[in-house]
Amino acid sequence: MTEFAATRAAGAGDALAQAWQAATEHWDDPARHDEVLRLAHQNDAYAWAAARYRERAKQFPDDTSAKDHLGRVARAAESALVASALIRQDATPSPYRNTIAILGLMIIAIVAGLVYVIARGDEPSKPLRDPNPPIQAK
Repeated sequence: MTEFAATRAAGAGDALAQAWQAATEHWDDPARHDEVLRLAHQNDAYAWAAARYRERAKQFPDDTSAKDHLGRVARAAESALVASALIRQDATPSPYRNTIAILGLMIIAIVAGLVYVIARGDEPSKPLRDPNPPIQAK
């Protein structure tokens, strides 16, 4: 627990601690809270900032702005998490990409040829009739 307390007290660095101190001294100044949120994002210290706002909300239960700022920190942390979880496509090319493309084009050409033959509507050629049929007796 002592290691956790020391880590929690250290936070994300002096700049964030100083920004938090300035925000508590000028609580109604939104620019101070924006700076805390910016530094929390920069240092990936959303948990630290959320803990500070949670403590402030416990100290001053009638102050709703601490809860509002805590909500901002939570939304920023969620958006950072979602942004980092997006699936990035693999940039390495497939070894058979050109072969697959050529096979695909060949299949398309065959299908197009079949569609053309069917759409043309020609019947298969019939055998030729004998121009001089045998004469039948009546």
